[in-house]
Amino acid sequence: MKFNNEKTSEFIQKLQGKKVLIYGVGLGFELINNQINIVKNLNIAAFSDKKFEKENPGKLYGIKTIKPDDIVNIDFDYILVTNERSDVIEQYLVSNLHIDRNKIIKIFPDIIPITIKDEIASYTYLKKFNFEKHLKYLNKKLKHKKVILYGAGVFLEAVNKYYDLSGLNIIGISDIRFDEHKDDETFLGYKVYSIDEVKQLKPDYILVTTKFYIDIIENLYCSAFKNYKIKIKPLLRKPFLTLLNEIWS
Repeated sequence: MKFNNEKTSEFIQKLQGKKVLIYGVGLGFELINNQINIVKNLNIAAFSDKKFEKENPGKLYGIKTIKPDDIVNIDFDYILVTNERSDVIEQYLVSNLHIDRNKIIKIFPDIIPITIKDEIASYTYLKKFNFEKHLKYLNKKLKHKKVILYGAGVFLEAVNKYYDLSGLNIIGISDIRFDEHKDDETFLGYKVYSIDEVKQLKPDYILVTTKFYIDIIENLYCSAFKNYKIKIKPLLRKPFLTLLNEIWS
């Protein structure tokens, strides 16, 4: 996630010491809280979200949760909208609840550009297939094994940003776009290699770091690494039926 440091600093400073109501407790909120810990850094009066319409009043992070229509009954200085559909939420707050527009601060796109949509989609995909659990399995199984990651795209960027890959002995990253690269070129802090260079490195495993990987694994096994004793596996494990649907779709 790319933050505008100047805007983020202004945003935090503006809300310091103020009573803030958070609207939106979905993925957008989770990503933001992971980056700047708004639960710790802000004085949160309450959380509100449409999901609370069907739930009894409760607590999140020890702070009360309320239905959107009950926002008018809360004492707050500002409403911080963390939902990606910020314009729709703002319109509801102003038109339905008659909230002063000047009291509404939108994370998207005022602080964080909406261009992170692909990143959010990747993160959602990883959570859907319980990647955190699978990563723990990989850390244990591949301990002391030399690993090359194959596939240098947005998906790997999301993995690297939201998960700790330090448990894997990653010696580099390969991708077709690295067939020609500078000697000192890196990606996400890892040295990059062409396919031919990977052959010379003789890693124990190649982990394919893309959402859809069956064709890639097949091509790597049948062409580039046909006569090499290198195990090629996906970084993300998915159920068999999911893979079957992807093959036939």
